[in-house]
Amino acid sequence: MIILAVATGSVYGQEVTERIWFCRTNGRIETDSSAMRTAEWRNRVVCDFLRYAVPSADTTAIDYCDTYSSLMMDDSICMSIDRITFPNSGDTQFKWFADIPEKGYADIDIPSEAPEKCIAFRKDSTLIIVWCNLFADSDKVYHTTLSSFVESYNR
Repeated sequence: MIILAVATGSVYGQEVTERIWFCRTNGRIETDSSAMRTAEWRNRVVCDFLRYAVPSADTTAIDYCDTYSSLMMDDSICMSIDRITFPNSGDTQFKWFADIPEKGYADIDIPSEAPEKCIAFRKDSTLIIVWCNLFADSDKVYHTTLSSFVESYNR
């Protein structure tokens, strides 16, 4: 596995406060040891989402890789982005995420301890999960900032 540790910087005017890459394979998380705590925390977030989106599947058996980023927006809104790819992607994942549009996004109602909301969308076979302030404008998050940030991953 290739491991990318924590990094910071700026993307399209947003401050990237943390970035980590990890994979969960056969129920084990593989990452740089300095980033293990963040990887375990993001794994719980992703698993909560998968349990919500795919209630009939055994989410502990789903292998995936995640590029996690934490952003601070120009208007002081914090958000976290999980860009999830599945090494064994195929028709199964597309059926699971049929309610998540490839153009646009879905507001997902996942109970959270923090006052956050979740929006999700797909880009090809990649699932993007965004947690942001409960009072943030989802259209603004998706259209003006997030879409530019996600495009930067595809270069």
